Amino acid sequence: MVLEQEIPAFATWIGPAILWFFFAASLLAVAAAAVTWLVQSVLYGPLTAGDRVYRGTLSGLGDLLSVSPRRVWALARLAMQESLRRNVLVVLALFGGIVLFAGWFLDPESVNPGRLYLGFILGATNLLASLVVLVLAVFSLPADIKAKSIQTVTTKPVRPAEIVAGRMIGFAAVGTAILAVMGIAGWAFVVRSVDHGHVAEIADIVEIRSDDGVLTGYEGRTSLDRGHRHRFSLDADGVGFTDFEQGHRHAVALTDGGNQTDDWQP
Repeated sequence: MVLEQEIPAFATWIGPAILWFFFAASLLAVAAAAVTWLVQSVLYGPLTAGDRVYRGTLSGLGDLLSVSPRRVWALARLAMQESLRRNVLVVLALFGGIVLFAGWFLDPESVNPGRLYLGFILGATNLLASLVVLVLAVFSLPADIKAKSIQTVTTKPVRPAEIVAGRMIGFAAVGTAILAVMGIAGWAFVVRSVDHGHVAEIADIVEIRSDDGVLTGYEGRTSLDRGHRHRFSLDADGVGFTDFEQGHRHAVALTDGGNQTDDWQP
């Protein structure tokens, strides 16, 4: 598959991404404090509003600095167990059904089959994973309040920040596990669907020689497979590549019998 822009390495973009996250979070916190001060100013006056915002900020920072990783992890495990009890793994069966019947509707002879299959898998994966995490985040806490199970957590020596962080980490872990399983299954589906090869008879291969008659390479055209052919160029040792067709090319080599075989490469 031809990439219009190279995919950067993980170590290249993760550092700036983390810095940008903290920068955006800081801006959001400042904006929230400003809005809170405006609302409090209307109700209690500017001086009282400033004191309330100041005290609330200090209380929130103290709450965050007192967070216990052990309690957060315990609450995260509880959130994961609750998610499993709500049968969120059904989404994996739904994804499996989608992949199972997707081959009926996707055309491997399209102009760019790699992009077609990858776009379908990425779209289905993003939709289902986002839907699961959204449902968990929106309905989990109201369901716990309705069932009064949240009282068993709030009566323990835990802070509100730890409850929020634990639920966020737990739901993120569930979503990541679901996304990983769907990613592996989707990768296998794409590779199996687009993987193919071509052959070329010796009669379709033309020798290329220099002016003094020395063999310098070969040229030819492959067989028709998946609705397309490739033209290829080989060196004197019979090794080379095809041209790009339908978003991919193949590595080519001459066999002992004189036929040309090749392996699909994106």
